[in-house]
This record gives sequence, C-alpha cells and structure tokens, in this order.
Amino acid sequence: MDNETRDKRKEWEAFVNTCEFRDTDEVAEYFEKYTQLIHDYKMIGRIYDCYDDDIVMNRSSGVKIQGLTNIFGRSMQLLTTVPDLQYEFLDIFAEGNPEDGYSFAQLTVNHGTFSGYSRAGEPSGRNYDDPFPKYGICECFVEKVDGRWMITREWVGDSEFYDDYLLGITDTLDGSRVDTELKETGEEEAVDA
Repeated sequence: MDNETRDKRKEWEAFVNTCEFRDTDEVAEYFEKYTQLIHDYKMIGRIYDCYDDDIVMNRSSGVKIQGLTNIFGRSMQLLTTVPDLQYEFLDIFAEGNPEDGYSFAQLTVNHGTFSGYSRAGEPSGRNYDDPFPKYGICECFVEKVDGRWMITREWVGDSEFYDDYLLGITDTLDGSRVDTELKETGEEEAVDA
C-alpha cells in the first residue's frame, strides 16, 4: 500500500472513530467512509462497529437477512468472490436528528472482477463494468442502541439477476437460465454475492 492510500485510510478511520452524529451531513459522510473502509480497504470487521446484533436487511428480491452474523457472512462471501471490489458513491444523503435517529440513502456503482470462488463454484472472471455498470441503492435506519449509533434496518435494491450473470450461474441477464442444481437447493435465496 502506498503512502497516499495509507494516509487516506487513516484519515477515514480517524473520522469514523470520532464521529458524533451531530447532523445529517456528518451521518452521510460517516457512512460513505465506513462503507469504503469495509469494501475498498477490506476492513471487514468494521461491520461489527455499525450493525446492531438484530439487524434486518430486506433485499429487493424479497429475501430478508436477519442478524449481524448473517450480514457479516454475506459481506465476506462478496469480498471473497470479488476481492478487488470498490464502491463508487454517486450520492448519499441523510435525514433525521440526534434525538430520533437518522435514515440515510445511498446510490452506488460497483467495480471489480469476479475472480474468486463463489456459491456458483469457480470464478467466472466477469466484471461489474461489463456489459454495463451495476448500480445499487440502499436505505438504512440508524438509532442509538446501548449508547452507540447502529444500523438497525436496511433496504437494498439492486439487480440480483445481474449478480447471477456475473457469477456465471446464468448466460443471460434476465435470470432465465438458472442452474437447476443450485435452484433446487434454495441456496440462491440464502446467499448471493
């Protein structure tokens, strides 16, 4: 890691470690830097700093992920499958206040290559930017839990059909050719990259 990258990471860590959630601008900046520390700098353990133990994540496919351990596991799988994953923030904003809590929404585009093993097996070698970028949107509710600001609920909207294509499970972008063995196990509902 070069000095410029290291200095940037340390600056972001310092901000995340001392953020007081005083206003919506600070909350938005916190979650952008926090997300990039996890995915761009591979500081996966930071997930435990921000997600409540009883977190509920609702995916656009209808899948509901419950509990911090499951969120951590899904994130580990994604970073294993796409080790060079980076999130580009197109927008992030927050609403709320220190008394009632905050909600924030973000629009991101993913970058990286599916060069690691996944639920589909061997790496597909496909890239988030080809044939077109993968956009994601999420909204989170943040409130104090035992005196700490934690994400307690999250809603994620993105194209899981595109994930199946990038993983090599399907050859088309509409999800019409899902591998029957994988589909029969129901695993595609439990875990995705």
